[in-house]
Order: sequence, then C-alpha cells, then structure tokens
Amino acid sequence: MADSVAASPSVQVSAGRGSPRAPIPYFHLGLAVLISAIVILGFWPFYATIFTGEASAHPLIWAHAGVFTGWLVLLMAQTWLVARRRVGVHRRLGRFGIYYGFAVLLLGVFTAFGVPVNQVATGGMTLDEAAGFLVLPLGDLVLFSLFFVPGVVHRKRPETHRRLMILAAVALSFPGAARFGLEAGPAAILAIWLLPLLLAMGHDVYTRGRPHRVYGLGLAVLLVGFGRVGLMEAEPWLVIGRRMLTPWL
Repeated sequence: MADSVAASPSVQVSAGRGSPRAPIPYFHLGLAVLISAIVILGFWPFYATIFTGEASAHPLIWAHAGVFTGWLVLLMAQTWLVARRRVGVHRRLGRFGIYYGFAVLLLGVFTAFGVPVNQVATGGMTLDEAAGFLVLPLGDLVLFSLFFVPGVVHRKRPETHRRLMILAAVALSFPGAARFGLEAGPAAILAIWLLPLLLAMGHDVYTRGRPHRVYGLGLAVLLVGFGRVGLMEAEPWLVIGRRMLTPWL
C-alpha cells in the first residue's frame, strides 16, 4: 500500500472494445470492505468474546489479531483515500504501510510457530496435529509475501501495484474464509476466499475487456497455495512440521 492501492485513471482503455468504460465508483473500497467482512465473520466467535468480556487467549494471539485488524483498516483507508482523489495522503500513508506490512509478516512468523507450540505444551494439540496445522499459517505468509513484496517494488506503477496489494489482502484472508466456510467443506472455503478476486477480475472485464495479467497469475498462485490444505495429514509434510516445531518444545 505504498503509492496506490487503488489509484487509476478515471477511465481505463478497454481491450478489444471500441470505447472505454469508467471504473465503478468506490469499487475497490467495497472490495476492501468485503475482504474485511470475510475475516470478521470467520473470526466472529473471537471478536464476540471481546465485547462480552469473556475473551481469553494467548498474548501472541491478541497481538496478531490487533496487528492484522490494523492491516484491514489500513487497506480500507487507502482505497477510500484514492476514491476521494486524495492520492498525496494515500502515498504518505503508504510509506507507513510498507513498514506495517513487514510487521505483519514478522508477527505472523512468531504466531505461526508460537500458537501450535503453546497448544502442544498445554495439551490442546498433539505434535502431529500441530505439525499439520503449521502448513496453513506458513502458507498464508508465503502467499502474502509473493504479492506484498512485488507490490512494494511496483509502487510507481499504480495499475500493477493496486492489484498486487489486493492479492496480498486476499491471501491473508484465508484463515477467515476457512473458518467461515468450515462446515460447508473445502469447495465453499475456496469460493469464499476467492470471491473478492473474482469480483476484481470481473471489474477488469467490465472496464478493460479482460482481466489484468497480474490477476491471472495471482489466481493461479492462490489455487496452488490452496493445495496446502491437502498436506495437513500428509506424512512427508508432518515430518517437516515436527522437525520445525520440536526445537521450540
């Protein structure tokens, strides 16, 4: 979110059509709200305990929840600023967003290891269960990095930067989508997770005649990343997961 999460000309040239179409007003703000809603709905049991005063969680979880919620707020603020054509403020806030994004990554690493280690130590998980779980948060961080870092690099290219940051936000929304669609099964989880991206691709079709190649590549990466769900009980991964967790137990 360094220079332009949603900065774009008021009218984009559509590929393969005679006349361009203007972007839907506040579309990207709505997309940011949708991503945030998926996360909040998925983690609502946790958020609800905060309001009822019954919240009880490891300090690492509190820190992770606070920082990640701040990322969602930052995402919505950045898209709102560009929608209001306050691009200068957006860019200044984006410089802070770079550091914040790397803080999300760093804290994510601590949480990815700290939570399962704590669960094993307190009897909440077996070592195999913790090792299987580990592939999910580590996968989230890898996917986020694959989009966030190039997004920072391409912050002077608004069309590319914006899409990479949307992909980074979608990548981080997986835990919320997984919890929200858990009872309905993997297909529902995948559909919920990818919904914001599919809408963004549809917006591209509407304004420019086809999805931007960044979205196409991003979709492919996310689909491959979703395959990590199948590794949770796979012995080759469990061997790796055990080795990664054992030194901390």
